Amino acid sequence: MPQILKNIPLNGGDPLASESVKKAITDAEKKLGDKGRIFIRKSGTEAKLRIMVEGENASQIKELTESLEKAMSA
Repeated sequence: MPQILKNIPLNGGDPLASESVKKAITDAEKKLGDKGRIFIRKSGTEAKLRIMVEGENASQIKELTESLEKAMSA
């Protein structure tokens, strides 16, 4: 399955606690359904947030990764 991994620099705070980020993650999971997975975590060694999106459709996972990255950076 195609997979995309993005590392987003953190400038303090916890973007995963934001309601808008939680909604973006839920929406992305619904769009992906059971045809892939989304894994998001803070790095243990760097001030970065790691986003991994995997699925059957490469263009869909690219779109979902970009929307998650945008939500995390806002």
